[in-house]
Amino acid sequence: MHVDPIEKKPLNHFFPATSIFSIATTGCNFRCLNCQNWEISQKRPEDVRHSELFPADVVREAKERDTHSIAYTYSEAITYYEYMYDTATRAREAGLKNVLVSNGYINKGPLLRLAEYLDGANINLKSLQEGTKAALAAKKIQQTVLLPTLSVTYRFRHNYEEKSSFLFGVTSPQNQYTFVSTLTQPIFAGFSLVNQYEIAKMGLDGARYNEKLYRHNVIFEAKRAYFSLLKMQKLLEVSELAVKQLEAHKTVANNFYEVGMIPLNDLLKAQVELANIKQNLIVVQNGIDLAKSNLNLILRQDINAPIVIVDITSYTPFYKDIDYCLKQAEKNRLEIKMTDLDIRIKEKELKISKKDFLPSINLQANYYRLGTAWDAKRGSGISDPSSWEVGAVSTWNLWECGRS
Repeated sequence: MHVDPIEKKPLNHFFPATSIFSIATTGCNFRCLNCQNWEISQKRPEDVRHSELFPADVVREAKERDTHSIAYTYSEAITYYEYMYDTATRAREAGLKNVLVSNGYINKGPLLRLAEYLDGANINLKSLQEGTKAALAAKKIQQTVLLPTLSVTYRFRHNYEEKSSFLFGVTSPQNQYTFVSTLTQPIFAGFSLVNQYEIAKMGLDGARYNEKLYRHNVIFEAKRAYFSLLKMQKLLEVSELAVKQLEAHKTVANNFYEVGMIPLNDLLKAQVELANIKQNLIVVQNGIDLAKSNLNLILRQDINAPIVIVDITSYTPFYKDIDYCLKQAEKNRLEIKMTDLDIRIKEKELKISKKDFLPSINLQANYYRLGTAWDAKRGSGISDPSSWEVGAVSTWNLWECGRS
């Protein structure tokens, strides 16, 4: 539990500059790779430091700390639904506001019951993470390249005939089985090992940037759809008012025409203006239906689901100049960060392409076992049935036809 500023949730136009009492338990129904609070969301209750509070205790703590609302946050509040529901009902009775921060993975029935006691909610966007998972796997693979490799070789050789001598007996058996186990530790490969690992790390960073960019784009599209619908609603109000005014004007013009105060052309002009504004009203009504469908599509709701949006009546001036905006964009735009990352990756790839100009060095440890039977254990003509060796191997391709 902790007292946070309301903007941390984050919520906009919801009791700004106030504090909120935040609570959480351990556990989550998701396993996101980039979880900010994984220390509690991926743990069991007995694995973390915790306090035991009943719902009434939470409400009392919130009021004693002079907060106006309670947030169910940090981990996944849906995993402690009953506790959250009981706390929310008591908070409402005590005059406190309830705020839910969740991944939104909940059935409709429990959500509707809980929504009766919620005053604000922030549903975290969970994008597809296949790209991030693939980049993380590539990074782990490159980590293994830096580690030793154990390989096993089993070889069978059949000679034309067995060779022997009067003094030494069998010197070369007709059938020979060889078992070799090799442990190889790369030491130097023209800096390619380190650079490949760095590229894998940057690839993971790039995948995470893509996730954030996807999130920002969805938020932007949702806001654009919201303001587009809000704009159409404002136009509808203006069009409806214009229709009423022109209907009144047409009525006056018709009365004046009947008593001979204006010519027929003025009456016809008023009728045409009224017909045009009614046509504009139909266009605006169709635009509202289209804007609602677009917003439903972005929110992944039924395309014909009813929508009632709340207007933003408060205004917060933005005092920053264009230079500040440009600096912030250069600092925070994910596209710029991704471009810089691509440049660094290409620089690393260039270094890797030069690895063949330098020698590679590996440490090797070999264990040999020879025999005349399938298990490679001794036999006639085998003078040294088992042995081992440790050494360093340096390889340098000085010339390759067509590539050097």
